[in-house]
Amino acid sequence: MDYIVIIALVILGIAILSIESNISSLRKEVKNINKTLEKIAKEIGAEDKIPENLDDDLKKLIAEGKRIQAIKQYIKVTGVSLKEGKEYIDNLSSDYNKYE
Repeated sequence: MDYIVIIALVILGIAILSIESNISSLRKEVKNINKTLEKIAKEIGAEDKIPENLDDDLKKLIAEGKRIQAIKQYIKVTGVSLKEGKEYIDNLSSDYNKYE
């Protein structure tokens, strides 16, 4: 009975190491793909044009009680869906409220 448990643990350990190795490889591949996409975007003039102060502008709208306008602004600038825009503003609002 003890041998079965030990063998199962060894197999489980090997499986975990294999999965971790695969995850690490995937992360490297994603990083390389992102670098390639950034180069392509730069070449064709489609670089990320999200203003650095976007969060500050959105927080200002939230503070003024203009959540819907903040959502619309975020969607307009980033091109995300309404659901994603709302979730982002909700998260930004909760982060903003923590520090008030």
